[in-house]
Amino acid sequence: MKKIHIRFMLMCLCIVMVFASSYSVFGENANNSDDDRTLIQATIQKYFDSYYKTLKTGTYVDVADLFTDNDEAMIPQRILKNHLLLFKEFGRSYNFYELALDFKDIKTDKNTAKVKMIENAQFQYNVSPKDIISEIGNVEYIIELEKIDDTWKISSIDSETNLNYEYVKNELKLFNTLNSKQTKKQYIANMFDKKDNYTKSLKNSLKKSFGADTAAEAIVDTDTTSDLTIQATYSYDIDKGIRYARAFAKESSLEDSKKIFAAASPDCTNFVSQCIWAAYGGWDESSVTNSRNNVGNKVRMTTSWYGAKFGYGDISNAFAGVTYLYNYVTSSKTTGPKGTGYGEASTSSFNLNNVGRGDVVQFYSNSYGNWRHSVYVSYAYKTLTENIIFVCAHSGEALDEDILTYLNNPDKTKARGIRFSSANF
Repeated sequence: MKKIHIRFMLMCLCIVMVFASSYSVFGENANNSDDDRTLIQATIQKYFDSYYKTLKTGTYVDVADLFTDNDEAMIPQRILKNHLLLFKEFGRSYNFYELALDFKDIKTDKNTAKVKMIENAQFQYNVSPKDIISEIGNVEYIIELEKIDDTWKISSIDSETNLNYEYVKNELKLFNTLNSKQTKKQYIANMFDKKDNYTKSLKNSLKKSFGADTAAEAIVDTDTTSDLTIQATYSYDIDKGIRYARAFAKESSLEDSKKIFAAASPDCTNFVSQCIWAAYGGWDESSVTNSRNNVGNKVRMTTSWYGAKFGYGDISNAFAGVTYLYNYVTSSKTTGPKGTGYGEASTSSFNLNNVGRGDVVQFYSNSYGNWRHSVYVSYAYKTLTENIIFVCAHSGEALDEDILTYLNNPDKTKARGIRFSSANF
């Protein structure tokens, strides 16, 4: 019996020791994982802080030590340098900024990591009125990192909602189809050299179009049709459209109880149509419930141009499609939003003199071969030498963002505007 008792005690002791050892290893790995996550977040935070600091001070903050030496690691660094170049060419800077990074998911596997993150930021341009603070939000990123000599470094950054990365991805698709003798690194370098040259030429080309305002000629109303069944004519309230644009530009940050419309994918033109709808009086600023009911009952909408209230579907093509919206609002009809297109030109020579508050500006994507993006003009001011235009947009979210952000994209090869006037509903 004593031998059995001793054996049992020894067996229990072994089990306890094995369990303790396993627990110790697990705990150590968990701590290491937590430490890695902290270091990973710190590396990413430092890059984005350096990005905004560069644009605030006008002096490039070198971020090379945060990146690996692979081809894709060049891209975020060149994007920052090009953004700084744009600011210098147009005399832009930030008076201040506040940055908030939302780390949604961090996965580590030995010496590699993959991070899903959302960027939100507030900033004020040096050319802004004191009461306008710009914001971007819900800008999604996928960031990959490698651990080299116990230091986490960024190996690539990708984004579906940052326009800079959209341009890069479209260019790299072209590289993959070419039988080029260039290396990928050379191709990326040349790609950004081309973009830098485009940025430098943008100021001069926009200056050439800075002259007589031709918008008055462009928006002459040529619709002479009539309809005896029309009940009322409604003015286009620019200020109300802008108030809506600013209230819902960063819709992802709003509680569901405050949202009026269902989102589309992508959502840029759906959002712009909402601003137009609000300007025609569909929005009840004092009541979300009344506004939702107006959407559901198609108040200030038509059978061809309508959105869906929050929580429901069925959005018309004319309401959510870039080209569909343009064709519909500029068509000759008796009811519905009345817009007149103007100024279609290459992006670099688009006449900003024509652009006014409450207008819609659309951009053509060369890589997609169609009109791809719509924004709503929330601020327009003319100085002696340039036009300062801010816009609100979705996909990704932008509140009073400088239109230069959209013009500084060689893939956005054309731009056009739409101006609205009183309409029948």
